[in-house]
Amino acid sequence: MSELNVDYILALKKDDKGMLFTEVVEIMHPEDVLKKLNQYEESTLYNIFDVVRYVDSLKYNKLQTYSYCWPYEYNNSFIGYATVCPSIYMNNRPVIIESDISKWQKWENDYDKDIADIRNRIELEYASKRNPKRWMEKFEYSAYIDKLEREMREKIEQEQRDRKYEIKNEYINKIRRYVYGMCYRQTLNIVKPTSLMYSNENIGWYKPKYPITGNVLISIYTNFCYGRSAYFHVNLNYKGINILPSGQTHQIVSRENK
Repeated sequence: MSELNVDYILALKKDDKGMLFTEVVEIMHPEDVLKKLNQYEESTLYNIFDVVRYVDSLKYNKLQTYSYCWPYEYNNSFIGYATVCPSIYMNNRPVIIESDISKWQKWENDYDKDIADIRNRIELEYASKRNPKRWMEKFEYSAYIDKLEREMREKIEQEQRDRKYEIKNEYINKIRRYVYGMCYRQTLNIVKPTSLMYSNENIGWYKPKYPITGNVLISIYTNFCYGRSAYFHVNLNYKGINILPSGQTHQIVSRENK
């Protein structure tokens, strides 16, 4: 299913006779790039560094940013140039996982210390002549500790695999957003000069004015995708008279009705 401002831009235009009409302008996407990103996302054979190297080979403009509200997130939607800047991910020590590495190392160090303390206590107690009665014999105690150690190692390794998978897919989603933002902006630059109005995905405090005819002016005020509270206000001005929505000056609408 086609989506507005993702797959096409809707434009309002005027023909040679002065009649208004709408036009659907398709947004062309680099299908080979999107297909490759899907492949990286679905396969466990690739890590984030494979994706970074591929993105770097695309030679996208790493200084370009996009004010593009997609995928329909109302806050933190701005697409910064760092999205396609591989330096923060390279050298096999990406900044975004350093905190996770520290956490895993702390888990391992703390658990190693706990296991060593338990083993030392067992050795001291069973090496003494007292041979105290315990709920387990010595070999059962050791087997129990071995089992705990294996389980902890497996848990840490699984946590690492899961987090690395999440990091890779988070990065892929950022790149995917950059690609859609770039394609949308390129198409919009073609649509704007020949259109009276056009659909858009600009972020926050956007106030375009559209002179439809000499007597009709449409103004839009919105802060979509900038924070948790969003508004969308449309003002129709006819011959200098503002025609506002009945009963209120601001209307809260869903993303689909934007």
